[in-house]
Amino acid sequence: MKVPRKLRRDVSEKTLDAIARAVEEAESSTSAEVVVHMVHNLLPFETPRRRAYRAFLALGIHQTRRRNGVFLFLVMKKRLFEIVADDGAHEKVGAAAWEEIARRITETIEREGFETGVCCGVTLLGEALAKHFPREEGDVDELPDRPRFEPGLKP
Repeated sequence: MKVPRKLRRDVSEKTLDAIARAVEEAESSTSAEVVVHMVHNLLPFETPRRRAYRAFLALGIHQTRRRNGVFLFLVMKKRLFEIVADDGAHEKVGAAAWEEIARRITETIEREGFETGVCCGVTLLGEALAKHFPREEGDVDELPDRPRFEPGLKP
């Protein structure tokens, strides 16, 4: 997978492939969807949460069949992230679980690096979702497993 020019200092093709494999593995045991999205930076006075919600809606993650999409939004330049869960996922999993996953992502990134931290986070999201949304026969992968990028970033 080609890395957009603005993100080449922060992420490699190898890392993107590892994240895609982590998403595929996480989704293998759940009917929920996990999406990783990367942006270079925030706009002035913009919060990561606000930008994450905008991207969540723009990418249609709220339109999954069971409303169980979860979005891991990464701001590369500022080294920030947000977890946004659709209504169905949030009702079942709950805020405390998202906060614990966020804490563990932060710890893993600090201890073992970005790639390991993000992949660990994806795995944890998949485990939390599998408890409430187990994979069912005939389940369809509704959203791509590859990390997504903000519009306008050129490879």
